[in-house]
Amino acid sequence: GSAIARAALSVGVRWGACHFYDEDICDTPFASSDTPRNTTVKGKDGGESPWHLPPWVFEGLAKYFKGNPYEGADLFIVTRNPYSRVISEYYCPWVGKRSDDVKVLNHWVEEMLRKVNPEGLHRKLEGLRDGAGGDGSFILHTKHLIPQVEYVFESDGKTRLVPEENTLHFENLAVEFPKLLARYSMDRWVQLPAKKVNVGKNKTLTHRDLYPATVKLINDFFRQDFEEFGYTMVDSFDEEGGTPYSFESNGV
Repeated sequence: GSAIARAALSVGVRWGACHFYDEDICDTPFASSDTPRNTTVKGKDGGESPWHLPPWVFEGLAKYFKGNPYEGADLFIVTRNPYSRVISEYYCPWVGKRSDDVKVLNHWVEEMLRKVNPEGLHRKLEGLRDGAGGDGSFILHTKHLIPQVEYVFESDGKTRLVPEENTLHFENLAVEFPKLLARYSMDRWVQLPAKKVNVGKNKTLTHRDLYPATVKLINDFFRQDFEEFGYTMVDSFDEEGGTPYSFESNGV
């Protein structure tokens, strides 16, 4: 996400977090200690890292912001296989872990996914939209783990906010992103940077280190993501002598 936002900003287009920061700091890591450009109330739920919130939540946050950056815009999303997304979050520079211990990984995933279920998380988002605020548990790691369907559909879970043709897949981004740009005649001046950004260092653990019980937790929490975006669910990653798991979408 950060790489795409910065690629667009380099040619004067604001995407993602760059809606909420001035140019001089948008090119630096998006630290919550910086002052957001597009918010008037720092510290409110959604004010510290509002780019993590689904677009429909902004319908009720007008009093905290100078405007809704998504209103009237054509939206796109980059989805990711929930298994690799969880591993990536584990190594997140801000809220992840720096341990390559398999037990620590599985305990961390269990702890994160048991803090709130998808239904409870949806209610928290509705509360933000409706001005109810938060209870202190809706923190950065929770925003990083919001099911991706929340960004594609309205709060009713049925009305599309993101057109199907604008739903990209992280695993095939090198092919799908240029096609998106070409549809909007932006392919000649927006380019993905060769260097990755905001990447955790020294990643050793992979999906193969997830216990079956942890895999089940991921399946249950992100079931709608698996189904909507065509990712394959498994019971475990016992790939010894078998076909390696494919992270790519099956095109659903």
